[in-house]
Amino acid sequence: MKKALISILFALAMANMAFSQITVRFASRLALNGYIQLDSVVVENVTRSWTERLVYPDTVLVFASSSIAEAQGWNIGLASYPNPFRGTATVSLTAPESGNYTLRLFNLSGQLLAETAQRLEAGTSLFDISLREPQMALLTVSSAHGQNSLKLLNSGRTSGNAIAFRSNIMATNKMQSNQPFATGDLMRYIGYATYNGNQLISTPIEQNQQVSESLTLLFSADLPTVYTNTPTNVSTTAASCGGNVLSDGGSPIISRGICWSISQNPTINDSHTSDSTGLGTFSSNITGLTSGTFYFVRAYATNTNGTAYGNETFVLATPENYINPLPGVFSISATDQIHFSKGNLQYTNLGTHVVAGGDTVRGTWRFAEHQWETIGTANSNISSTYTGWIDLFCWATSGYHDSNDIYNTHYYPYSYDTNSVSRQYNWWGYGPSLNMPDTNLVGTSANYDWGVYNAISNGGNTSGMWRTLTAAECDYLTRLRTDAAQKWGVGFVNGVYGVFLLPDDWTLPQGLTFSAGMNSNNSYTVAEWAMMESMGAVFLPSGLNRYHKDVGGTAAYYWASTNFYLQSENSNLSCFHFLSSSGSGYFHGGGLRRCFGCSVRLVTNSK
Repeated sequence: MKKALISILFALAMANMAFSQITVRFASRLALNGYIQLDSVVVENVTRSWTERLVYPDTVLVFASSSIAEAQGWNIGLASYPNPFRGTATVSLTAPESGNYTLRLFNLSGQLLAETAQRLEAGTSLFDISLREPQMALLTVSSAHGQNSLKLLNSGRTSGNAIAFRSNIMATNKMQSNQPFATGDLMRYIGYATYNGNQLISTPIEQNQQVSESLTLLFSADLPTVYTNTPTNVSTTAASCGGNVLSDGGSPIISRGICWSISQNPTINDSHTSDSTGLGTFSSNITGLTSGTFYFVRAYATNTNGTAYGNETFVLATPENYINPLPGVFSISATDQIHFSKGNLQYTNLGTHVVAGGDTVRGTWRFAEHQWETIGTANSNISSTYTGWIDLFCWATSGYHDSNDIYNTHYYPYSYDTNSVSRQYNWWGYGPSLNMPDTNLVGTSANYDWGVYNAISNGGNTSGMWRTLTAAECDYLTRLRTDAAQKWGVGFVNGVYGVFLLPDDWTLPQGLTFSAGMNSNNSYTVAEWAMMESMGAVFLPSGLNRYHKDVGGTAAYYWASTNFYLQSENSNLSCFHFLSSSGSGYFHGGGLRRCFGCSVRLVTNSK
């Protein structure tokens, strides 16, 4: 059985000429960008009204004795059943040749989770994949015959990460299709290829096939450029999304929208919206979702050359207690990663919420709807009777109080007293006192942490789902993780000044720029920031600071759960301390007293 050594090959051997054949070899070319690998070719005999599709990895057609037989090519096939899955899945590997194959399983930070090397026979082999925790993972296969990769989405738990060989299935004999051919028949050839996640269709070649020859199928990459926004307002059956068409590829945009599916790389053949035409931003409503189900989501835009797709994101149609963090993954130690909440923490005295232990108490907590949103000078209204929203809090004001700690006197979210109490045991009366087993917001004092003690209404509505970074984690995030100095900067989003943090796995959206460091002074519109956020970027806005009821200052501060200085009244997250009015200042600095009101941005551990 002949193998496709160059692109796609098929041979037409004339039935009325013994041992004679016509061979047509296909190559493919992407305009201005060199060669592109073919996914398939549709071969149509116009004279005799038959059509044959050569689909990856089946890349050879042989005409002999009035029949056509398909033979395999050199590519390795990978598929998972199901995907997404809960803990375990079955992966089928289609091997074009017998030989040694290596499978590796990575998380999105590039950490190797599992590996196996196996000698496989030509054909299909089955492997059992297990993932210990819910996460997105990448499965790769490599051999002397090629390589491939497959994204996996796991929502369950098992005892460990593993790749286990199950069985080998005999190579499939290709079907015989009795399609007639004679020299001079009018043939039409159309190629299909994938480029940057978009499906391209070649310019058709139509000719009378008289001789053996090599043909080049031409593709145009003049497709639109589109980005997918991060889904918001996620419910059990619906979500809001949208995108931004940055360029039209030289042809008018005739359709645009969002497509989604339970399988990766959704297309307009799946569920999708139609949201007008033209360039620019658009909004979409994703509907008809099933609660508890993962969906892959992409924006699309169509011009006369074809359909282009944006970056892939995902949404979980969820019950009420789903936390819905931002997508970026950030390392806070050599082994641990976190996601940030979608906005700064806010509180109002209105309503009720459940706290750790199950009691229902006064007030409502929430995250700001957008990362750049702050309450600002309205924080000066803080009091036990004020019913508006506030977002500047004194340290450890989760509402929790340990009855054994008589020196902890200020712990409500609306506490603002700046009178000093016994400094021997507690500076200003905020947080666990020095005579307690844990003097920081961790361990036996963890309930003093806003996210640990309280249910956040739009962050899962269950206590214990969020927490505040420790001082050591802040230091690792901003100074010690890989390329840390290149993954933060300052500037503006929607006219609001703040600091930018880029995730471990970072890709800059096309058409945008980013400069690192304190003097970077980046600036993004709402639409541009939606593209940055969809790639995992985080923005910490300057919410100013508060002393008693006076709001202002020249710097913004974010609290940490542990002191930066041993047994100190200064506990703020000083590595996120930055000037608020211009593109200058410092990123690591001193602290404020516990009685100052500072911003809070919570995190959740990456699973």
